[in-house]
Amino acid sequence: MPTTSIRSLLSAAVVLVAGGGLVATTGPASADAEFSQQTPPPLCSQPHSGACVQQPHPVVNGSTTPIGIDMPTMNRDSTSPGLSQPTGFVTFTITQSAATPGKVSRPPGWAGPNISMIPIPGFSTAGSEEIVFTQVGSCAGTWSCSYQTNDISMDGGWYWASNLNNALVDQEVCPADSPNFVFGCTLTESQSAMYVPKVGDISPPVVKMAVASTGHTTKAVAVAEDPIGQSLALTWDWGDGTTSAGGLGSVATHTYSALANFVVTARATAPDGRYGTASMESGITPPPPVLQSVARVGATTNGVATALLQGWPPGTKSRIFGWTGGCPTDPAASLNAGNVFSPSISWIDAQDDGTINWSFGNMQPDPSGYAVLAQTYVVIDGRSYLAYGVSNCTTTVGAVVTTTGATTAGASEVPVDSASVPIGHVAVIDAGTADAEQR
Repeated sequence: MPTTSIRSLLSAAVVLVAGGGLVATTGPASADAEFSQQTPPPLCSQPHSGACVQQPHPVVNGSTTPIGIDMPTMNRDSTSPGLSQPTGFVTFTITQSAATPGKVSRPPGWAGPNISMIPIPGFSTAGSEEIVFTQVGSCAGTWSCSYQTNDISMDGGWYWASNLNNALVDQEVCPADSPNFVFGCTLTESQSAMYVPKVGDISPPVVKMAVASTGHTTKAVAVAEDPIGQSLALTWDWGDGTTSAGGLGSVATHTYSALANFVVTARATAPDGRYGTASMESGITPPPPVLQSVARVGATTNGVATALLQGWPPGTKSRIFGWTGGCPTDPAASLNAGNVFSPSISWIDAQDDGTINWSFGNMQPDPSGYAVLAQTYVVIDGRSYLAYGVSNCTTTVGAVVTTTGATTAGASEVPVDSASVPIGHVAVIDAGTADAEQR
């Protein structure tokens, strides 16, 4: 990455914190002994009396080891742009991955985009009301997720963090050879809790960060400010099981051994144990698939297609998607569009050389557009990360041709132009004419 880019990234991060003017309460400790930020509510799975936090969910638990989540303190953020009053934001981090021997734990799924934080009786101010929080970003498959609110009248205390099903995050545990990422899977869920500081509490440090990536390498920078001015120590969690110490305002670099969009977390810790975190996706992803060709077999709704994956792990699965009316502007954002169809519902594995060959039905009348969705799971340090990509979109290419009778259509021949045939595969070019050739 050019030095100028890092300098710009650093400057932007510093402005985010230094330009805000944090608001913090540093008065005497509250005499209210019924709850405190140092004493979270108990887990329902442990001996307790009164209210508790459901980790794991008592009804749905499909793993030997359930998923676990931390119980962080919310921060009142006066650096939010465009707001006259500070908002509240909180970052939850999964501390324990769901696991079952002989099975693969899929990446987690967070509740959202909106969730309600419900005051916990006995651990919050009497008469407190629920607070609506909105997910920051998609958090799809990430191991940390942040939520924010514009509510400026929050009462102090502990709040349940969950959706209507009493779950903040869920995780599937599946057979390693599940053909479609669904068959044989079971689900485990957990609730969490967050703490809203009350008068007398000292808020945790505020952390801001920025990330830029090229190839397998990510560069990141973070700045932080403590409301009572204590010195802060910075630790980087690169999301792949690797952590390293860092310096506030200094660029840190990490090179990944696998391609997946890991979550990078900066954690600033004060000498008294208070800490603040910020997380961002690393942006490390495999190259997008390349859809080489799609052709109709004769005057039918059957078709064949070829695609190429470069730089993807062995066992990557893929599917063909199509859109009636031609190619959308953004195929990746249009997989759930109203005009989408799937010529084949099956996921298939890429071959060792990265090539993929389909024979499918359900081709729609022209014009129709087609793209490939590839996805795989990368497991590092007991955690699973989803790597996925969407190819270019192409319409049916080549004239409608008749394949030779010696070969089943789609099995070993691809009735398209020769340039589209992957090396090592057989196709009949100009079948049925004097110029026919086998390649």
